[in-house]
Amino acid sequence: MDRFAAALAKILCGVAWDAAVLEISFAGTKLFFDEDHLVAFTGGGARAYTEEGEELPLNRTIFIPQFTVIDTRYHPEGSRLYMAVDGGIDVPKVMRSRSTYLPAGINYQLKDKDIYKTLPPSAWAKEIMVQMRCKKVNAAKWGPKDAMIHYGAQTLRVMHGSEWPMFSTEARYAFQTKAFVIARASNRMGFRFDHPGEALTLNTPHEMISTAVTKGTVQVIPDGSPLVLMSDAQTTGGYPRIAQVLAADLPILAQKKPGDALRFVLVSDDEAEELYLAQIRDLLRLEKNLRTKLM
Repeated sequence: MDRFAAALAKILCGVAWDAAVLEISFAGTKLFFDEDHLVAFTGGGARAYTEEGEELPLNRTIFIPQFTVIDTRYHPEGSRLYMAVDGGIDVPKVMRSRSTYLPAGINYQLKDKDIYKTLPPSAWAKEIMVQMRCKKVNAAKWGPKDAMIHYGAQTLRVMHGSEWPMFSTEARYAFQTKAFVIARASNRMGFRFDHPGEALTLNTPHEMISTAVTKGTVQVIPDGSPLVLMSDAQTTGGYPRIAQVLAADLPILAQKKPGDALRFVLVSDDEAEELYLAQIRDLLRLEKNLRTKLM
């Protein structure tokens, strides 16, 4: 759901960008490590703790010694915590991806007593593990700047959707000026928003044929509410597309929960592209700095 947090965790553990990580929604996971490992926790919604009650930091490379137990506890900031481990979690690839996709039955959800192995760590991860190895959990002092992404943002930047001109003047004004609240009827396929007293309506009724949609597409469903498609969304849809959430802001949305209020802010296509490329450059710069300074 939060590709930025997942990518950041992988960089901190020295694994490939297509490696599998663990996504934890809110809290409630307990993990036993039967070998020494490097891990990194990113995102939010939960925090990781040792059995002794020590809270582990986000956005840092952490050495976990053999026989350590880590559990996650709820935290009000965010909704999804990510854990990368050196080498990456060893699950099969389907269509070149190791991701879980429940609608298609591709299911790597952890269950009680499940055992997961890891792939061989990179040369960088091996070197860092040697430097950090000790008898207790050891978190690195180095890591990314906290300002790499602002999860607390209350706005989502969007581009015009294909059917934007078809919406009434009142609907377009409301979309840009009103705060919308994430409804409980939200899931990994899409976040539904309650409309603030007035429905988003078209100028004239229009029957659409199914057309292309993707993660971040903002559709308006028949009751006039916006619906933002998320990671498990279908690839075609028949509802009018009023906007498209910027790829750079989708991590912010992924960390929100039902009851959170957000506003939509329109930006140009050129600005949307530059913001996305800047985010990628930040991750690549961090990866380069870690690989060159610590070898």
